[in-house]
Amino acid sequence: MNNRIIYDCYIGPPVYGIITAEDTLQRRSIFLEQLKNLIGFRTYIPELDHEGFRFYEVGYFMELLYKGSPEAFTMLNMAEDFVQQSSAEIRILKDVKDKFISKAIPAYLLGYSKGVQDTLTEKDSFFNDEKSIKKLGYDKNVAYICSLYLRLAKDVLLFSEFRVERSDAEILTAIKDGMFSKETIIKEIDEQVTEVEELLRVSKLPPHPSKDFINDTLFKIRGIELDNEITRIK
Repeated sequence: MNNRIIYDCYIGPPVYGIITAEDTLQRRSIFLEQLKNLIGFRTYIPELDHEGFRFYEVGYFMELLYKGSPEAFTMLNMAEDFVQQSSAEIRILKDVKDKFISKAIPAYLLGYSKGVQDTLTEKDSFFNDEKSIKKLGYDKNVAYICSLYLRLAKDVLLFSEFRVERSDAEILTAIKDGMFSKETIIKEIDEQVTEVEELLRVSKLPPHPSKDFINDTLFKIRGIELDNEITRIK
């Protein structure tokens, strides 16, 4: 690729403090495309995959932040233990990460949770964990995703923070291990959905982060200065 990696990290349950025998980590990177490729006659590649290794161009990554992507916010807020490579460019973004907090995050998390919740007890579930469905009556991985996402949503709505380091990691680990009954899991998820819906309804957070702020931040990361309406490229 004709570009430069500015951030390289791993994501997965251990990032949140959830450690089980089935846990795996996946690699994610953010790359900075050269300006000549962005403004020249070529196809813009916002993301690409190579053997499970996913790359995001920084402009597309900013779009994910705007839309409230939990993966993007996890990458920005994770402990340094899971970061393989960082840069001055990504520090620009991390220094202002709180300004990307908006209703878009809990709305995304709530919508995703409600979408997979319907498959919680189905044999052909979202993660297709037939073994746990046969043993527990529900898919423990779907239960874990729902519970994690709804808890992340509540943190954003209550504290205006995306909290990757979880104080409730022990409970989430137990859910992922299938330690709760079907009745308990269904009740907990239903109650969390109701709570998040109400918190979202009364939230004073903006619907999305400012597009102007995102644009200015992206210019800084790309090394572009705006001076008297004349764009200068470093």
